[in-house]
Amino acid sequence: MKCLVIGRGPWGRNIAKTLRELRQDVTVVGSTDMLPLSDAAFIATPASTHCSLIQAMFSAGVPVFCEKPMAVGIAEATFLLEMWERAGKPVFLVDHLQLFNEDVEDAKVESELNIYAEGPGPFRPDCSGLWDWGSHAVAEALYLCNATK
Repeated sequence: MKCLVIGRGPWGRNIAKTLRELRQDVTVVGSTDMLPLSDAAFIATPASTHCSLIQAMFSAGVPVFCEKPMAVGIAEATFLLEMWERAGKPVFLVDHLQLFNEDVEDAKVESELNIYAEGPGPFRPDCSGLWDWGSHAVAEALYLCNATK
């Protein structure tokens, strides 16, 4: 299996390491020149680049996993979702690592919840804190309220 990992920062390196640990047959490539030969793409780049990279993956018919946020504004997010629906791609995931946080799982068993969110940072310099950490708060609230599939 060939996986394209775009981004060589801490998250890109972590994704590549995890892929290698999960599958013995995975080959991690790092050049978008390899896109046509890739079975899946993983995006871990600055948020301002996500929209154009996701668009390229959809156009190539490659399933994509993207670090959050998938976009830096409503117009970009709407554009990507509409493009995904038209293209009929089987997989489009946006990372929500915090759903696997032990505190979130512990809160799931409570019968009454008061939800308060605060992003611990660090914050991305190329998008607002709402787009950067707000996605975690929304995902956690949906999960805790059983609103996710």
